[in-house]
Amino acid sequence: MKGYRIGSSFILGDVAHDIYCTSWQQLEDMAKYSTPYISRLMDLNIVYYRDYKQLQRFMELRGKAMERLNSLLN
Repeated sequence: MKGYRIGSSFILGDVAHDIYCTSWQQLEDMAKYSTPYISRLMDLNIVYYRDYKQLQRFMELRGKAMERLNSLLN
């Protein structure tokens, strides 16, 4: 996947930033909590999206993950 080529760490001032290139399939797996990398789905900040549909899809997956996490704790 060409997107993985830009995945890197860099420092701006005193703050390190990471770029994670993640496929929709990986995000869907995270929303099901079938991967230990769920923090990518829950904690990351979106800095760019092509159009609102992608952001909406991401937020729906994040919501599903939150429901799953809450159900495991009850």
